[in-house]
Amino acid sequence: GSIEQEKIFDMNGAAFLQALLLLIECGNSYLKSTTIIVSGNKNRPVEAMQQVLKVVRDQLDLVGFTECTVQAGLNSQGKTSNIEGGEDALIDELVRFRTLIRNIAIDGLNTNDGKSLGKILDQCDDARDIRLPSLGIQLSDQKLKCEDDGIVSAPSWSFCIPKTKPSDMASSSTKHKSTTVDISSLSTINWFCLHPTYQDKFLEFDESGLPTMNADGTKVSNRLLKKLVKKRQKSMNEQAAKLNT
Repeated sequence: GSIEQEKIFDMNGAAFLQALLLLIECGNSYLKSTTIIVSGNKNRPVEAMQQVLKVVRDQLDLVGFTECTVQAGLNSQGKTSNIEGGEDALIDELVRFRTLIRNIAIDGLNTNDGKSLGKILDQCDDARDIRLPSLGIQLSDQKLKCEDDGIVSAPSWSFCIPKTKPSDMASSSTKHKSTTVDISSLSTINWFCLHPTYQDKFLEFDESGLPTMNADGTKVSNRLLKKLVKKRQKSMNEQAAKLNT
């Protein structure tokens, strides 16, 4: 019957795993020991390892491992990376560019052209506080003293849990545009909770209505908090000025 047939095709998982590990160990031994001298250099023919890898992949596929595991290490989509140094190099260059623009803007604030350069600085901070964290990259600016250039910001970065996906940011932006909010009706307490620009950016607020926790669960930095206070105060002042006219 069917039960007897299942017994015939029942696989001894332990024996299968032991045989597979033995095959992998043979491959490792080949890499460590087998060499052929070609033009004074030691080389190992790749054909043998290709065959071992093929057999291992076939066996993993046979017992039901997912394609992600079976094809691990393979460029299955036929794509190649055009980035020299990989993702880290790309991020380092991005951080370097942002820091350069930021330092130019800071220098410009000390001159008569602070208005336009201030906007550049705001964009740099927006990239640090919102845009890049949404991609899973967290930046921080550390001030260092340089003999020639005075005090500049030196970048540092680390991976983080993305706040939102780029597509989520786009849909959120669309939602804000489609929802009309009378900003003039917002009070100091609910300003960040209901303002279209900030209502999805924070999770917790203090008694005065200032945000204390970002949407990703991290603490709101002092630098960002100072900027938010200024933006809220500026908005409230503009509302008051309109009421008095």
